[in-house]
Amino acid sequence: MLDWARAMIRSCLDSMGSANLGQEAGSLIADLSLYFSDPVAFLKETALPKSRGMSNPLPFHLRFLDQLRNLIVKEGLPGRKYSHLFKETSRWLIETADFAELSGQMSGEKSKAVNQDQLEYKVKNVRITNFLVCLIKRSTKSDDLVSLFASKIVADAPRFRATEFATLWMPLLCEVPGKLIKNKIPLDTPCYQQLCSALVKSLLDNLVGPELVDTESQARGSVSCGCVYCTQLNEFLADLSQSVGTLPITRTEREHLKDEIKSAGIDCKCEALPGDSPCTLMTKAPSPQHVENREAWVSRQETAYNLLRKMEKSHLEQLLGPDYSLFLGLERTIHPPAAPQPVARMKRKVSDTDIVDLGGKKKNLKITSLFTKK
Repeated sequence: MLDWARAMIRSCLDSMGSANLGQEAGSLIADLSLYFSDPVAFLKETALPKSRGMSNPLPFHLRFLDQLRNLIVKEGLPGRKYSHLFKETSRWLIETADFAELSGQMSGEKSKAVNQDQLEYKVKNVRITNFLVCLIKRSTKSDDLVSLFASKIVADAPRFRATEFATLWMPLLCEVPGKLIKNKIPLDTPCYQQLCSALVKSLLDNLVGPELVDTESQARGSVSCGCVYCTQLNEFLADLSQSVGTLPITRTEREHLKDEIKSAGIDCKCEALPGDSPCTLMTKAPSPQHVENREAWVSRQETAYNLLRKMEKSHLEQLLGPDYSLFLGLERTIHPPAAPQPVARMKRKVSDTDIVDLGGKKKNLKITSLFTKK
């Protein structure tokens, strides 16, 4: 009976070809190895070579390695004998696989999914965490699998999909401090800093994305007047990089600009702001699409911040090193510091009050924006 079972296993493996196999197959291969008198030899010589042709080997191999780890503990298998197999398979997987292709499985997704076959290729975040833990325990100075893994993540992280951060990569990041502390490894160890910095940079680049530029509203028409101030106004309106500008103008000249802007039907504001040094505020109104896009961008910033704030700040600071400034910048954007309270001034007599000439004298007017970028 045992010989028949072994023959059937070999026959199934021979018919497998180079097709992708999912997670359950990885777990099953590890279990089936126990039917053979020398499980390690069966895995090294028969089973694993058959899986080397997969275009997406990560789901299968991560589950296989995780189950192999479980069997070593539950079945009392000789850890030293299996250690070489684990390290050899892990090295091959790190060097060969594209971690940007890895998909995470959401909590409860298995019960809701219509396509169960597709779920076979979605990995629970615990698999990638267990993989890292095993690398930590098996790495040596002469065979540093953790550094190899960190370098691979650094290379692949710029292509991580935005959808995978909440389900896969941020849960891994959150687990790193505890695993390092448990194994008495300093959080500021360079390879772990490289790994964590790569994940945070990818989060900001691929989930949040760059700040949006409203090219639709920045490009405006022009006024027909050719005076020096209208010429400067037209230069401002034509500049795609500016939403605000400055002009040293008098009240009369400001009203002239307003008239020209209104006549040309340009969506641009030109107004005075009160103060000891009166200034004119000129802004290009954002397009409705830009307002919508920017709201979505701000929402993504909040999502990224909420994912990172699950970690203790002291841990994150050590894991990111100099790149901790990325988190601080995000935090300041979400929770800007309160403006300092103005210092109370002494009351002055009416005779001491400054009189501002709103007439013909020119003022050097500063222009600020209602739509400054965060």
